[in-house]
Amino acid sequence: MYGGQVKKGTRFFRVPAIMVAGVLLVCSCVSSSHTGTEIASANLRFPERPPELRLFDYTGFRDPATWGLLNGHDPSVIRDPETGFWYAYSTDVQRGMLAESGIQIRRSSDLVSWEFIGRALEGIPDDVDDWASPAGFWAPACIRVNGEYRLYYSASMFGKQRSAIALAVSANPEGPFVHRGIVLKTDTGDPVNAIDPAIVIDNETGAHWMVYGSFWDGIRMLPLDTETGFLLSGQVGDTFGIPVATRSRAVDGAVEGADIVFNSGTGYNYLFVSYGSLFSDYHIRVARSKTLTGPYRDRNGRVMTDTTSPDNPAGLKITSGFKFGTTPGWFAPGHSAAFNDGESWYLAHHARPEDGTSWPYLQIRRMFWTPDGWPIVNPLSYSGETEQPVSPVDVEGAYDIILFEDNPESTITGSTVLEMKVSGKFTLLTKDSGEKIRGTWGLSGSNTIRFAAAEWGAECVVIPSWDRTTDSAAMVLTGLDSRGRCVWACSLRQAL
Repeated sequence: MYGGQVKKGTRFFRVPAIMVAGVLLVCSCVSSSHTGTEIASANLRFPERPPELRLFDYTGFRDPATWGLLNGHDPSVIRDPETGFWYAYSTDVQRGMLAESGIQIRRSSDLVSWEFIGRALEGIPDDVDDWASPAGFWAPACIRVNGEYRLYYSASMFGKQRSAIALAVSANPEGPFVHRGIVLKTDTGDPVNAIDPAIVIDNETGAHWMVYGSFWDGIRMLPLDTETGFLLSGQVGDTFGIPVATRSRAVDGAVEGADIVFNSGTGYNYLFVSYGSLFSDYHIRVARSKTLTGPYRDRNGRVMTDTTSPDNPAGLKITSGFKFGTTPGWFAPGHSAAFNDGESWYLAHHARPEDGTSWPYLQIRRMFWTPDGWPIVNPLSYSGETEQPVSPVDVEGAYDIILFEDNPESTITGSTVLEMKVSGKFTLLTKDSGEKIRGTWGLSGSNTIRFAAAEWGAECVVIPSWDRTTDSAAMVLTGLDSRGRCVWACSLRQAL
């Protein structure tokens, strides 16, 4: 297959296409005056232009009908097997206004365009109000059990432990949902906080578990009664369940937003968590275990409950705040939910534009798996892209590239420069010292690239995608490098 050329202004440039199955990601941005079908490559298929991402839309931010992805905070995504529609349930948050309570519901046919269709509940149930006095509901999680949609949701106040996780049910994913009762309560002085539920089914036994927790002593798991959806009588461990992720109190125990999924292809359960503070260093990490209840370990064998290190940077960091070159960056991505549609995997989460942290947006990314069984994600939001073969000509070019360091306190990671020659040589400009790393690269399989140098290496996957921030077609890479870092990149306009 041969690389195409895209007209940008009065000149043409090649469109590189790569995505890495390790920690390196590259994307090649194309002028917004061209749709995916106008890219003059013989074989590469770019997504059709998705709906415009209207950031900071002051004209319509009060009207839910115009929101689209706006206010999609702490998402949970599920598909209705009868209609094929996708549904995203999210926190009661509304930019610039006191949010109406009830749990926001969005609907999509393709995971790209989202329509706000209403709220799951009307008002705050009396027992929830009496215990937690919430202004609205947070971080819902929805699961379908025997035709019944079970919606778990959080009730609390910011920074408080007097919290509750409650359950509402419906025969329809669009509701109306009926409050069934409180599942779990916590109070001041308890070791954990009863918010941020996620429901997972044990692949071996079929048992249902609730994963939950935020700050304090971290993330716990409790077994559920499959018939009722409430806690199973006769709890394991202490009253609050089995610890699966904890951080040191020296960093305020800053871990929350947990989710667990099983990948039959790898045979592992994967624990996704968010580290850090919601408006600053929030980011997503992952660990895995053959056993649902853990222990969960990262690529370096670190256990997610180990608090011996003051900042306890356990877990593989798969995304964080980032900025390609001078394009608008994204801040504090977190509270993720992983899900699949057959062989295709996705990661939903919220993120904030670099220049407007009070504007949260729903983002969904394609997720891929490295050869050794670790998840990596597309640096660009999902627009319908598919994996496909690439050639060296498709890939050559200069790129902005991001290498995510393990530092748990980083906010926005900027990019440096990578240049790839069709001859199979590359040059990587190091971010701190400005030195150049030189080595070779080559295709392995249809859309995987391997980089090799004396001091650095990486394995990457290549995907023709669409950059909704710049409204342009893009070639992207994602993967892991020889130091275990996640890497993303985007094509540069000039060579080194």
